[in-house]
This record gives sequence, C-alpha cells and structure tokens, in this order.
Amino acid sequence: MQHSLFWLAILFGLGITVARFLSASWVVVFVLLSCIVIILTLVIKRALISNFLSFVSFFLLGALIFMNYAYLPRRHINNIIREYKKGCFIIKGIIFDQPLEKRGRVYFLLDTLATGRDNYALTSCGLIRVCLRNKIRLQYGDELVLKGRLRRANFLYSRRPIFLFNVEKSSDCEKLGSHGGFWAKRFIITSQGKIRELLLRKMSPVAGAILQAMVLGDRRGLPWHVNRLMMKSGTLHILVVSGFHVGIVYFFLELFLKIIGIKRRARLLIVLPFLVFYCLVTGASVPVVRATVMCIFFILGAFTNREPDIYNSLGLAALCILLYNPGQLFDIGFQLSFSSVLAIVAFYPRLKKIFQSDKLKPRVLGCLANSALISFSAWSVTSILIFFYFKVFSPVTVIANMIIVPLASFIILAGFGLLFVAFVLPFLTLPFVTAIELIVLVLLKVNSLLIELPGAYFLF
Repeated sequence: MQHSLFWLAILFGLGITVARFLSASWVVVFVLLSCIVIILTLVIKRALISNFLSFVSFFLLGALIFMNYAYLPRRHINNIIREYKKGCFIIKGIIFDQPLEKRGRVYFLLDTLATGRDNYALTSCGLIRVCLRNKIRLQYGDELVLKGRLRRANFLYSRRPIFLFNVEKSSDCEKLGSHGGFWAKRFIITSQGKIRELLLRKMSPVAGAILQAMVLGDRRGLPWHVNRLMMKSGTLHILVVSGFHVGIVYFFLELFLKIIGIKRRARLLIVLPFLVFYCLVTGASVPVVRATVMCIFFILGAFTNREPDIYNSLGLAALCILLYNPGQLFDIGFQLSFSSVLAIVAFYPRLKKIFQSDKLKPRVLGCLANSALISFSAWSVTSILIFFYFKVFSPVTVIANMIIVPLASFIILAGFGLLFVAFVLPFLTLPFVTAIELIVLVLLKVNSLLIELPGAYFLF
C-alpha cells in the first residue's frame, strides 16, 4: 500500500485520541490486540483483510500505549497530595534537568523520591516544577530536600498533571549531595553549557537569547515581549530548532567530509551519529526529532539506492515520537511541526503547478513566488491551530515569513560560524558577534513594522 507508514501513524494517533476522550479498560484493548495479532500470523492469508486488521491493530496499539502512559501509580505525587488539604509539603527528590537562573529565581524539574507534611516519610514518584525564590547554585543530579507550597497549575490534554512547588527561603532548600544523574544526559547538559558559553560570550542579552533559541533550542531565556511580538506576526517558529537547522548540520558535515576525500557511503555513516548528537544537544524537541528521523530515513534511502517517500518518513517520525511519549500528540509544538510539513508537501506542488511559478521571468521573481507559495501552504493549516490555541489570526504571516525566515537563516548560519571560529580561531569571533547583533536588530525592527500594518493580525 502506498504511504503505508503514514497511514499507520494516522491510525495510531486516532487510537491515542480515542483513548484520551473515552474511558476503556486496558485489559479489553490488550485482548483485542492480541487476538488480531494471532489471527494475522496464523489464519489470514488474503491481503485485503490482512491489511485491514493491521490498521485496526495499530489503532488499538495507540490506545493501549496511551492508557499505559496516562496511568499514574499509587505512589505518584498526584495521588499522594489528593489525600491532604492545601498547605506546606516537604519533598525529597533529584534535579531532573539543568536549573535556570532568571530574575533572581531558580527554576528546574524535580524527580520526587519522597514527600509528606512534617517529614518525607511517604515514598513518591513523578516530576514537579520547582521555583526557588533565592539564587542557589544547583546542577543536574543534585539531591535536595525542599519545603514549600505545592499546587496543581494545569491539567493538560495528555492527562498528565503539572505541579508547581514554590520554595520561599534559601533555608527551605537542603542539598544532600549529588548523584550525578544519568551519564549520557550529564554529558549532553555539559555540552549544552559549553556551547551556550561560547554563543553568549560578548553578546547582548536579547541577541544572545534569540541566538540560543535558534541554535540550541533553549527558549527559557527569551524575553516575554519578543515571544509576544513574534506570535503576532506568526513567525514564532523561527525561535525553535527545526528541520532547517538539521539540514544545515547535515550540509556542512557532508561538505567537509567530501572535501577531505571520504567516500559517499562512508560520509553517510559518519554523519548519522552527529545528527543524533545535535538532536540531543538541542533538547530533542518535537521539530528536531521529526527532522532528524526524516533526515536519517532519507540517508538510509540514499545508502540503499532507494527513493525515499516523504509521507512515510513523516509517518515514521510521528510513530517514533508517539511511541516514546503519546501525550505529545496533544502538544501544540507537535501539531504545528507536523501539520506545517504536511501542508507544504500536500499543497505546495499543486499550487506551484496552478500558478506555474517556475516559468516566471526573471528567475528571481520565480524564486519569490515559490517562497510565497511555500509560506502560504504552511500558513493555511498552522493559522487554524494558532487561532484555536492563542486566539490570534495573522494574515501578515505569509509576507512575514518571506522576509523574516531568510533573516533568521543568516542568524543561524552566523551562529554555527561563531561556534566554529570560537573553537578554532577565537580571535575572529568579533565579526560574527557584530553580524549577529545587526541581523537580530533588523529582524526585530522588520517584525515590528509588519505587525503595525493595518489588518496585520487580529486578537480575539
């Protein structure tokens, strides 16, 4: 069947959606899935019926995996605090990510180990978001005992509750020691820190935060007003690491290996681990994982001399993400990332054929027309999602993408160039820093001018 992986991913997602909104026993789903697998392997020989049962099994598999994901064990922090009224809690846990210092506070995720009112006698599990009111030097893997107020901030479509734990005083934070955490994650966090230090050296706070978001995918330091301005123009996507970044990494690695004389197949094998490393360093966000999986799929296709199917690669990327975390299906980042690529793949070739943009003269006009058609294709779908979640409708996005995306591309290229010279020729960093500062200034000015146009955006 054509685009089989794509359709399997669709059915897998439908199974997750049904499991989210309809309550059903996981035992029933498991039994149905087992029966179908047995029938497929032992009985069915006809292709049509076999394909139908395969699709049904993927639907049920999606439902089963989501029900397992949504299940909270008895000792989960959510189940423990329901037994208590509001008040102070004492929680023991290990820092799960790299703490962020911002405006005199420290933010991080804590993997809880034990909790209670007067002590931490009750064994617990589950992640909570911690806010320390005073700056304390902490790092990934530190074991802490915290005292503060715990409240549930939200209950997402993914059925996973989010808790905020506010710690008012430094004396309410006791560091027991450091477990170091998982060695691979510690290596990734250390690499992120070194890269961040190289990027932000001699940069202004705003330009540094934007560059950090574009190159490392870390948006935690972005000023609120920058997020708001980019959302109004519909160009917030440039502030996340995406397929473009993965493409740049692939292009430069491929070019470098080609220059030093490494053969094509060997180049492809060498590039793969670097792509995976970049994906992990940038936080393995949905757009990066999608782009990395698709790129690996295309590389393997080239390695085996087979023409890759973009729909299948998109479906494979979605399956990889949802198998690991089915709750991502209800995340706005996942939806925007996949819907934009799917819209471009589905609509752009048809629009290109209708308007015959390749035949426009001079050639620059044809390139501009193609850029507008790509932008319109993505906007036609993502604008619906943005309106649904943020109550913003931005007609100016089509024009903004044609101007701001190229500017963002120069910032990304200059950012990678800055990293390279910082390692090899540190005395040449100043020209790159100056160029990045200038392009960031132009980008923000252009964005401000665009959203001031009449009818540029509408807030509801």
